[in-house]
Amino acid sequence: MKTVFLLIGVRGAGKTTLLKNLKNDNDSSIYVMSSSTTRTPRDNDAFIIHENIDAWNNDDFVYHISIGNNKYGLRKSEIDKIQNSQIGITLYSPSSFSQIAEDQKKNPNIQFITIGIDTIDTIEEQRNRVNNDDSRLDIPDNFAEYLEIIRNQCSITLKGKESALVDQVKTIANLFIHGGVVAGKDLEVLLKNNQLVNSAIIDNKKYECASYNFHVGDQYFFVEKNEDGLQNKRFELTETKGVTINPYTYIIIQTKEIMNLPTFIVGNFDLTVKLFHHGLILSASTQIDPGYRGALTCLLYNTSDQPINLRQNDTFLTVQYTTTTCNTKGYCGTRKDKNKLNEQILADSQGHSTSDLNKAVNFYKKAKITLWASVIIPVVVALLSFAGNLVGSKHEVEKYKNGLDDYKAEVISEEFKQEFYQTFKQDVYQELKTEISAEVKQAVTIEIHQQ
Repeated sequence: MKTVFLLIGVRGAGKTTLLKNLKNDNDSSIYVMSSSTTRTPRDNDAFIIHENIDAWNNDDFVYHISIGNNKYGLRKSEIDKIQNSQIGITLYSPSSFSQIAEDQKKNPNIQFITIGIDTIDTIEEQRNRVNNDDSRLDIPDNFAEYLEIIRNQCSITLKGKESALVDQVKTIANLFIHGGVVAGKDLEVLLKNNQLVNSAIIDNKKYECASYNFHVGDQYFFVEKNEDGLQNKRFELTETKGVTINPYTYIIIQTKEIMNLPTFIVGNFDLTVKLFHHGLILSASTQIDPGYRGALTCLLYNTSDQPINLRQNDTFLTVQYTTTTCNTKGYCGTRKDKNKLNEQILADSQGHSTSDLNKAVNFYKKAKITLWASVIIPVVVALLSFAGNLVGSKHEVEKYKNGLDDYKAEVISEEFKQEFYQTFKQDVYQELKTEISAEVKQAVTIEIHQQ
């Protein structure tokens, strides 16, 4: 499969300048491609093949787009020029971004990687970049839309000066050519330019040869029991005092750094060996999906008999980055762009609280045999024995059904209320109680009739 980088940016962002710099760099791993267009030639056009619109044949192109009365595209002959262990790179308009997915389906032997060039923030900046040429200005509404695409929908988004952009593109090309764990110079280039991690702390070589160490953030969540034995759950700030994890207790804590993964790199993290040797263990899903942006959170449990203190900015996680076998659509879950621990937990709660209750009900239904064996059957047997020959009486049946309902309500209050009542509204809890009670009534009726 051949890989093609599509540079996407607003007008004046420096896309053509970047191609020139890559061409002059003479890096054999990158082939700078020429795109085709039927528009009128401009001064200093570079990497452009001007086509006669009357001779334009869509079948000659890997993709083709229309902007106004002009056509743009990439000739199949340009793809053929990409050699083994080489990446092709060309320009692409953000106005046709939605078409890329369809073009990808039509060309399964080509992998399109969208690279956003985020070097202009406002229309005023764009005007200065294009020397006040109104014909090269984007419409304000289009400008805002294009920035959204560049910053949030591309496979990776690059910032920085001309030299930094060249280094980043060369590094990304090297990752696609060789694959594997991101290490050495590649890791350094990406970290310094806010790739993989926003505002990475790399002074004095604090990144490792094939990993980056994350630091304790400013917020954590813990559970403690009050005087009544009820759980008290709350968020706290680590501040300068840090956080103490008492023996055989846990906390949920976030990282100081914000993850910023492209859609073709996956992360894996674990505790530093030092903390593991102190008796701290990590309980979390340790994979970070491609395209994830946000803080990392994890549950830390102290298995030792001594308190363990973590101060803000202490290193506690080590993260390794690995390229995927192909580009992905990227993480789109509820925690994306959530940079605070409370935001992440609330996002999960809002997205799944109802389904969690349903899971509890379904668990009860699936485990009915066990429940009958441990709770319901003994009660039914006792009631039936007590009822004797009065089983046929509707009055007695209702009496025993109501008695069972009351008993089940007590069981619910003990087994379910502590878990759900503190988290979910009273009306949802009552619905859960009613549903289970109704099932018990029905089951009792069946058992009595069978007797």
